[in-house]
Amino acid sequence: IGQNVISDIMDAAVSEIKSLTGFERVMVYQFNEDGSGQVAAEAIDAELEPFMGLRYPETDIPRQARELYKKNHIRLIHEAGSATPAILATAPPALDLTFSVLRAVSPTHIEYLKNMEVASSYSVSIMDDKVLWGLISCHHSTPKIIDFKMRQATLLIAKVMISRISEKLKDLSKQAERRFTANYSRLQEYIMQEHDLKSGLNKGLQHLFQTTNASGFAMLFDGQLYAHGEVPERDQITSIIEWHKSKKIYGLHYTQRFSSEDEKALAYYKKASGVLIAPLSIENSYLIWFKKEHRYVIQWAGNPHNKDTKPIRGNEQIRQYVPRKSFAVWRENVTQQSEHWTNEEVTSAQRVVQLIESSFEKETRQISDY
Repeated sequence: IGQNVISDIMDAAVSEIKSLTGFERVMVYQFNEDGSGQVAAEAIDAELEPFMGLRYPETDIPRQARELYKKNHIRLIHEAGSATPAILATAPPALDLTFSVLRAVSPTHIEYLKNMEVASSYSVSIMDDKVLWGLISCHHSTPKIIDFKMRQATLLIAKVMISRISEKLKDLSKQAERRFTANYSRLQEYIMQEHDLKSGLNKGLQHLFQTTNASGFAMLFDGQLYAHGEVPERDQITSIIEWHKSKKIYGLHYTQRFSSEDEKALAYYKKASGVLIAPLSIENSYLIWFKKEHRYVIQWAGNPHNKDTKPIRGNEQIRQYVPRKSFAVWRENVTQQSEHWTNEEVTSAQRVVQLIESSFEKETRQISDY
């Protein structure tokens, strides 16, 4: 439901900007953690081929360009490939055009636009605080220019859009925290009600499991293994613990693709592609949350592995990226990977570890005093 609301917010923004500016294609282009980007919303003329959902490799908007988008939030290319006027200066240093809206762009980008059959391009940075969250990207098949007032209006729409998305994401985060906290509180009650910690943890096993969005949970405590939900076999769980010990990892460790870290996990990745393992300070005791495999297909706009370069001025040591000529959909099947562990889940797991360790210390003191 939350994601649907966010999609509605983006759809409203691109529709409004398209209506306001008259561009044939208006998109919300959202950056991923790996630097690639994806079309998350789109408003287009009826005769155009939709780009919705397509992903583009990091090289399409390289780091240097993204840094510029952080400083200058508006970029208009009136006519791709038109002559670039020379800048005449009487003395150095060269004129800094970082904040110019109408500054020329690299020949590589112009070639990229031509390959996409785009004559005019307009971009508005979507800034979430100081982070470049994405771009409002507009394309037109003929030269086009929009005036200052319209540019400011599109910038305002982008700011309102990201503000509403941030508010919704905060609401979703709080909902997850409340759900995890409710299970944490129930676990705490069981620990307080029972005569010993081991019994309390055993009775509260389901709530231990539900302190994250895991699909399975296992606990090694006082030499005994407990499990709830969808988990690997007993010997496989033991193998995970031994792997953690051998790596000498301090504290909590989590991954959404455990088979890339331990090849033994290839035997059970369907049940446990994602692993969040938390060692306890109690001797030979561990908490492990599992997430099952989450298979999905990424639709790339062209094969992202086809990275062509050419020498600059004949120098083979210095090469530049050559824009792709094909944007035909290239599908990548993602397997052996779970949904990622959220910040709320990691924080919740850390709280559970602290609860169990402090309860154990309290129980140990009571026994010692007795």
